[in-house]
Amino acid sequence: MTRIVQHPGGFTLIELALVLAILGSITLAALGPLGAHIEMRARRSTSETLDAAIEALYGFALMHGRLPCPDLSSDADGHEDRRGERACMVDDGLLPGADLGIDARDAWRRPLRYHVTAALEAEAPGPNFAAADDGVCRANDGDLDLCERGVIVIVTRGDDPRSSAIENKALFVLANSVPAVVLSHGANGAQAALAASYDEAENADGDHRFVARDYSAGDRACSDDDGDAVPLCPFDDLLRWVSPTVLASRLVRGGRLP
Repeated sequence: MTRIVQHPGGFTLIELALVLAILGSITLAALGPLGAHIEMRARRSTSETLDAAIEALYGFALMHGRLPCPDLSSDADGHEDRRGERACMVDDGLLPGADLGIDARDAWRRPLRYHVTAALEAEAPGPNFAAADDGVCRANDGDLDLCERGVIVIVTRGDDPRSSAIENKALFVLANSVPAVVLSHGANGAQAALAASYDEAENADGDHRFVARDYSAGDRACSDDDGDAVPLCPFDDLLRWVSPTVLASRLVRGGRLP
């Protein structure tokens, strides 16, 4: 006759540890896709905000015959900071959302960066998209006209169209003579101090050169160079820029420029 041995109620410590290990694995597996989904949704929302910001800049140019100056990060009041009618306090700062009538923050609730081709002194020669046309079309004469060219350069990485080689990390120019750029530093914020992440540091140094490339989670061993053997470093910046040809077209059609 077979005897049935009954165990007392409850779990042993080994059984509890096994259950907790399984639950932990399931939780980690679920959090990975969830985190990626949250990141993707935030980036999509920020992309829409950046698109709206560029449209607002075109609209501002139609209303005022010029692009706005940046908002100083020291006051961050949403209004452009100018030196009279011909110059800006800075050419790199925050997007003046209040003047544009938009919420100028990304999905991480950080203010959007804004860099514009502008003069910092009223009578300084050079390109200036923050001053209205004086009726004379001449390059570098300090106002927005059809002869003016922006100083901002947008570069990217990938297969260089000038080369027949198969490349993944080649750095080449995507857009030249850009009047203005709007930027979000993504979830990780500005990375100017991260020496290894050259591309994100380039977007945080305040000069006229910006990198626009695909999102990259990065790796411990990474390098922002053209060597395909090592992956690119983390990059989650999102950029949009004012097209010089679209801006000129809209100002002409709107009667702002001859």
